[in-house]
Amino acid sequence: MTDNVGRSPSTPAEREYARTTCPSCGIGLVPLPKAKSKCKACQKPMWVRSGPDDKRHILSADDIPAFEQWWADTMRTRKWEARISGIDDGETRELVSRQLAARSPGYSLADVYWATAEAIRSRLEQKVARGEPAVVNQVGPIDPWNLPLDLGSLCFSMARVEYEESGEPDRMPERAAGLMREGWLDRLRGYAETGTTHVRIVGTESCCHRCRSQLSRLADELRFPTLPHDCEQGWCGCYYDAEP
Repeated sequence: MTDNVGRSPSTPAEREYARTTCPSCGIGLVPLPKAKSKCKACQKPMWVRSGPDDKRHILSADDIPAFEQWWADTMRTRKWEARISGIDDGETRELVSRQLAARSPGYSLADVYWATAEAIRSRLEQKVARGEPAVVNQVGPIDPWNLPLDLGSLCFSMARVEYEESGEPDRMPERAAGLMREGWLDRLRGYAETGTTHVRIVGTESCCHRCRSQLSRLADELRFPTLPHDCEQGWCGCYYDAEP
């Protein structure tokens, strides 16, 4: 089990115990168990697990299902928080959260992600329509180089989330494909602005072999983009490369 995602975990020896008594009979435990063992008083088995709170938890068999659900819920929360921080500009999340709370107090982090993404996407599309640089500065890095978030990067991020949440790794959902297509069109428009006339469609080893090093006119791709297509691995990892 992987724990302490997103922060520096303490070592197991440093973690405090959430409880110091047997989870079955309640007797004080001396010494405290460090692994699965039996209570000397009641002879019931005990498990020792690290929790999302960075503490060690002494569990009975009955405690384990709820404990594992706690971990699952925590990991899902961390995943959505990471997704939101990857696109948030420091203002939009706060704004959409207030709007969601006014409409439905029981909104989820998934709702926050999609509302934030759609609001930023709308602003970027308006900038594209006006011929302005379509970028925003996000709080969390969208990539290791911490570049400004542009329309293409946002669409790729949204497409990946849609794909991962579909639960169908062998196929790309229609909405994910549409978002990726919009992302590639943004990239192709950028190539056109530099005077590029041809692009190479490159297939990856993990994706497919149909489009490896396929040369195409940029004008044709802007009208009828090849990517993404129905790749063998579900997620289309093929990409356009500007041809000198």
